[in-house]
Amino acid sequence: MPSVSNLPSATTLGRALVQDARLFRPSALRPITATGFAPLRNNSTSARRPAIFRAGQRRPFSLTSRTRLATPDDSFNPADIERESDQVDVCIVGGGPAGLSAAIRLKQLANEAGNDDFRVLLLEKAGELGDHIVSGNVVEPSALDELLPDWNSPDNPNRYEHITAATTDRMRFLTKSYSIPIPAPPQMNNHGNYIISLNQFTKWLGERAEEIGVEIYPGFAASEVLYNADGSVKGVATNDLGIGRNGKPKDSFERGMEFHARVTLLGEGCHGSLTKQVTKKFDLRRDSQPQTYGLGIKEVWEIDPEKFEKGLVVHSMGYPLPADTYGGGWMYHFGENLVSIGLVVGLDYPNPWLAPYGEFQKMKHHPMYSKYLEGGKCISYGARTLN
Repeated sequence: MPSVSNLPSATTLGRALVQDARLFRPSALRPITATGFAPLRNNSTSARRPAIFRAGQRRPFSLTSRTRLATPDDSFNPADIERESDQVDVCIVGGGPAGLSAAIRLKQLANEAGNDDFRVLLLEKAGELGDHIVSGNVVEPSALDELLPDWNSPDNPNRYEHITAATTDRMRFLTKSYSIPIPAPPQMNNHGNYIISLNQFTKWLGERAEEIGVEIYPGFAASEVLYNADGSVKGVATNDLGIGRNGKPKDSFERGMEFHARVTLLGEGCHGSLTKQVTKKFDLRRDSQPQTYGLGIKEVWEIDPEKFEKGLVVHSMGYPLPADTYGGGWMYHFGENLVSIGLVVGLDYPNPWLAPYGEFQKMKHHPMYSKYLEGGKCISYGARTLN
């Protein structure tokens, strides 16, 4: 091994590299093509090209700093932090019409029995009640009359005011250009029913629930079912908040909370995550037929007052859906010059290229619907799965 004194100095090496670069400087710059990556030919020209120059051409050049991946760190586990818990009598997951109605009725029964300490708690993942409710809705009021007899009474200052009585029923079978009247089945008779916004109605129902003592916590998503030692349901736990994308807690980290209840009621709606867990654990669909699902697409339009027919309820089948696809459309005239229009498509449609939203656009251009929508404007829209 040579001694340090025999090695060339840095200055000498630098000069030698500069001289070598001048000797092998190319006469002209040539664009690199795909042929430049072919195997080298063993000829004199190729032999004179220095390997260091070719490596320089092949080496990618970038000013971007190298991506550095985070070092795996498994030291943080939220499960190691104990959750706070609360004991209630009934815990309801889901703040839709079903969950709120159940909460109201349970609290009514407890109050009538003189049990004012009976706790009914409701968790809703949406920031406010009604935010996740999307529906074109004609309500049959018999159940509501039993739950809240004065819900529509003029003497009730807190009555629900945003209702439109259904006055006209139409059932149509559509072809591409025509609408054919067909008899409506008995359950589609809307005499005595009301057209409402289910979103507004859910907000109103939540206010009535709070008035009688139901504890409502919007913005809290139940993420886990808790079980007793014997396998029975103990309650639910809400999700942890403030965990960054790297899996570590941020300054805003907050551990979820447990709610233990004598009875836990799941009213999550279509395909709820906790409902699926419990259904699988206890095999609740053992004696049931397969569940069916659909996709509902809805828009609310403000139309020309001259075309508005307050209380009109229209349902259609046929076009634009093919004969092997379940579904149908609706149009409800409610409020002041407002129209709720939508299409439901069964999710078992056999054609994988069928696009429900595209079919909805076709439906709106059918003469039966377009004559009302022309000159109007869409003011809101949404979609939701149904079961």
